[in-house]
Amino acid sequence: MLRFIVILFIAFVGYKSFQIYTSIQDDNKRNAEKLVAHPCIKDWHACKDISELMNYNEEIDKARMDCDIKLDNFGHYGSPVWESSFHKHFDSWYKNNNFKKSGYAVLVDNKAFLPTEDGGKERVVLQCFYDLNKHRVDNVLRGD
Repeated sequence: MLRFIVILFIAFVGYKSFQIYTSIQDDNKRNAEKLVAHPCIKDWHACKDISELMNYNEEIDKARMDCDIKLDNFGHYGSPVWESSFHKHFDSWYKNNNFKKSGYAVLVDNKAFLPTEDGGKERVVLQCFYDLNKHRVDNVLRGD
């Protein structure tokens, strides 16, 4: 009798797992279709706000990498370091950034540490000004 209950329980768990798996696959397919159709992916002018720009536009991934490259010679005593190697650099932004008017996306990283003259590390906020029209980083500033 116990064997029957265990087999029945395993079958039930397997069936429910299959239902969950197929529903997740359907959700992923619907989300992918929405994402492909999103006008903001290719054209930053089509983004409604800064949140859409940062979450959907493919130019922003390039901007993050360019900001990292620009940081190579940023500090007086060395390049910035981060507390974790899993941290996605420049993953924040200012909500009141009027990128449509200015043509600039200001990416922010508040988890960076700059080396100091005494060998220590100081937490800093870094601001990267990315020109969306020219597709390049114009400036990286320390924004304390």
